[in-house]
Amino acid sequence: MSFTTYREQQSHNVSSHIRSSVLSRSTQVEKNYYAAAKRSQRYSKALDVCLVALWGVSIPGLMWLGAYSGL
Repeated sequence: MSFTTYREQQSHNVSSHIRSSVLSRSTQVEKNYYAAAKRSQRYSKALDVCLVALWGVSIPGLMWLGAYSGL
């Protein structure tokens, strides 16, 4: 049978409390990281769609301007 002193019990409680707060912070950081990554992916997809639309409009527009100017 093992006996622990009051100080040993208190230090164990403090260290376990610190450990749990660090773990909860790290999970919060991971959640924030994944949320930022999802936003970044959404922004990247929206930017790709806009660039494709701009490209699709610019080709006929340039062809029309070329035909209008007689090139």
